[in-house]
Amino acid sequence: MTLGLQWIVDKITFPSPPSSYSLTSHPELFFVQPPKSRPSYPGVPCMVYPIKQGAPVLLVHAHSNGCDIGDMRQTLQSISESLKVHVMSFEFPGYGLHMGTASMRSIDECASAVVNYIVNDLKINLSQVVWYGRSIGSGPALRAVHRITKEHKQQPGGVVLQCGFANFPEVAGHLFGRVAKRLVSRLWPNEAMMKELHCPVLLIHGRNDTMIPIQQSEKLWNAVSMKELSHFHTCDCGHNDFNFRRCTLRPIYDFLLGVISASSFPATNFQIDIAQTHRAYVHHIGPLRSKIPVYSFRRPDLEDWLRRISNNSAATKSSSVEASKADTNLSNNASGATVASNATDAVKPIALDELKAGDSAKLEAQQAREMKAVPSLSSAKRSKSNKRRKGQESELPPIPDFSAMPAIEDVTKALLDSEGLVRTCAGRVALFLERIQRQLEQIDGLENKSLEEMSEYVESEFWASDPLLCLWEEVSLPSADHVRYRLGPFSINNQGQRTFLSGLSTSSSIHSAAPQFVRVPLWNFCPSQAHFRCLAEWSLVNSDRLKRQLPSPSQSSSGSCCCMPHRSSKKKTDANASQQPTKGSLSTALAAHFVTWVEKNEDIRAVFERFTRLYSDPEEALRRPLMSPVTSRGPPPMKEVAGDMPVTPGSACSKAKPDCEEQIPWPPNSMGGSTSSVPARLAPSQPLPWQPSQFSSSSRQFLLEGIGSRYATFVEIATRMRSPTNAAVVAAERQEGQPLPNLADFQSTTEYVADPELHVAASDRYTDWAAAGLLLHYERLLAGAGSAGEAKGSEEATCDPTRPDLRCTGQALNKAMKAFANADLRERREAQRPTIRAALPSGVPKPSEPDGDVEASPPADEAAGAARSQSATHAVPSSSGQVEGL
Repeated sequence: MTLGLQWIVDKITFPSPPSSYSLTSHPELFFVQPPKSRPSYPGVPCMVYPIKQGAPVLLVHAHSNGCDIGDMRQTLQSISESLKVHVMSFEFPGYGLHMGTASMRSIDECASAVVNYIVNDLKINLSQVVWYGRSIGSGPALRAVHRITKEHKQQPGGVVLQCGFANFPEVAGHLFGRVAKRLVSRLWPNEAMMKELHCPVLLIHGRNDTMIPIQQSEKLWNAVSMKELSHFHTCDCGHNDFNFRRCTLRPIYDFLLGVISASSFPATNFQIDIAQTHRAYVHHIGPLRSKIPVYSFRRPDLEDWLRRISNNSAATKSSSVEASKADTNLSNNASGATVASNATDAVKPIALDELKAGDSAKLEAQQAREMKAVPSLSSAKRSKSNKRRKGQESELPPIPDFSAMPAIEDVTKALLDSEGLVRTCAGRVALFLERIQRQLEQIDGLENKSLEEMSEYVESEFWASDPLLCLWEEVSLPSADHVRYRLGPFSINNQGQRTFLSGLSTSSSIHSAAPQFVRVPLWNFCPSQAHFRCLAEWSLVNSDRLKRQLPSPSQSSSGSCCCMPHRSSKKKTDANASQQPTKGSLSTALAAHFVTWVEKNEDIRAVFERFTRLYSDPEEALRRPLMSPVTSRGPPPMKEVAGDMPVTPGSACSKAKPDCEEQIPWPPNSMGGSTSSVPARLAPSQPLPWQPSQFSSSSRQFLLEGIGSRYATFVEIATRMRSPTNAAVVAAERQEGQPLPNLADFQSTTEYVADPELHVAASDRYTDWAAAGLLLHYERLLAGAGSAGEAKGSEEATCDPTRPDLRCTGQALNKAMKAFANADLRERREAQRPTIRAALPSGVPKPSEPDGDVEASPPADEAAGAARSQSATHAVPSSSGQVEGL
């Protein structure tokens, strides 16, 4: 009887909710391996929020019973950033991604493993460690402090207990009655352990707490021995409705300030660096596969939007079909015969001459009455299903798999229609995921790769494959004789040739007989790191190779609120609980995210519309005057900066000698050799084909109208490719004392990637050229290029895509693409600034123009700078009455 009741109480005390984090969702995640653990045991999941410049305190948090360390991320990160202290949290067994079952013994073993890791691996003085336990977590936090005092013979830095308990049977009796108080075990004897401690203590409790009454903290306060450095903070809160700033952050700030100010506290700052061996690895997926949550881009409002565009498309198709049928019937009955209608609802006939006159409203009303009179099969099925459920909420219709739909070759439908754009992007994302799955089979030692490395690999493949739509200028190698512009599957070149590529924009063209092209980004969509981590984790979890080599044990979990009894009417099976999204649903969700983002940005939407006009009729698009197709207001003027003009002999940019014309072999069809200024935009007067320089100049100005100036022009790129060692070219591209290498040359790029000292931040003028060269180098290496850069592979890589040279190139490529995205965002903001200033009312003061960097921060206060000294006591905010960072 007692054991059965204790088992029930343990299930209520430790409900073990489903994991709120995955192996890649939180970059703060790492694992602590306890001694004498099984080889298949990943370890204790922990998260750390360090201060890079160092801090004097490490705050170790033990969470409550209704959440895990992923749920506490925002709170603990805010504490770390506001108070300038290191914060670490550890997971209970059965919670999150921690295997096992939660109990007092198993949780204490995890806390002991964390203590050993802090002492042996991090080399941190335990006197600088403060333990922070909330609710049920007050037990393991107080036990850890007690063991440090008794076993390690050290005085801990302190302990913080929020909504803690003194005697667990009394709490059980308060919640479940006197019988539970007599039969349940004591769990952690907090009151007895508190009497044996000699360290600062902070108790935080709400007077309106109905789960753990405030009398429990009052008993703990009576047992505190070092009251001169201890505090007891009470507030008018319940158990889960604390005001974070006033009732949590401020008391901890005051308490830590007193702890650090004590004469016995070590006055040294320390840094925390988690070794790579403790991070998440691919082999962790095997034992944790069933506990990894469904990690996708699902969002209710986005799903409703997808259903609306699907229904609108279906209604449009149905209306067009019905209209065609009605038109056929009317044509067959030219004598004025009526259209047949349902017997229960007669329909007035519509004459053919009335329809030709434009009176289509009658036909639409007739179709509506017919559809209403004859219920569809799907509606009949839904009505039967509703009858079977009898009051239960009807299920929403499933979201269609847009990636399985055929590709759209009509550029207007594919790029300007919402559904068409989702279909275009979803299909490309699905092809990208298939490509990743094939390449995972070729990676040597995949199980021993870190998830961070795999996330970097997926990001590099993302830029090489271009699953979402980026705008590229593709220049032929080696002589820049051809140029074309690509947006997703559509491209058009200077000869007027249009191309629709059903596959991805990969290096396949490099291995064919067609000219080689270097892709220069003009605009790109840069997903967040969370997106790349999600795609990497999904690919690994759904890899057939890992399913064979890393089988998963059965796991189960359930959910509950903090300190609340778990009442589950129907438990889901493990298969349903851990089911990952399908390739189609993930592709559709990511595509929908991208499309909604495009539709919310008028300037990006305008780029799509301009490209559609250029692809459909390049002569008409480039000869018409510049105007914005989506807004009535005039576009801001293009800002002419260094790099917008071609580097020609005698120009201000070249700084060349008088005989420079004879030294530089200018590319054919370029503007080289002319000292006259090139117009901001060239309108071709001759028919197709156009010269590459003319087509590039006109197309760039047309496509990028109103969103800022671009960097290296076509003439600069062509000159750099043809004359990589010319003194004038190198001098014009010098940055921070380092000349930009010729990234179109294989050997030059190899040296650039191999030497970390050359990885300087490229200026805004060269981010596009650096990204283009690194992308070309990555594609060549992926194809098995030799020492001279010649491709040896087939259309798709047959080598390990994570080998060292490819990984280094991929890391450099990722940095370059992010730098280009940031520079592009700054350019668009700068271009929009005049329009915003002009739209302000006359009475509103207009912002002043910034000098230099548009993101330059205001000068720091001298008093604040003097307060931030290297002293350990100043790592936590001073006692000025204000909490730093709030």
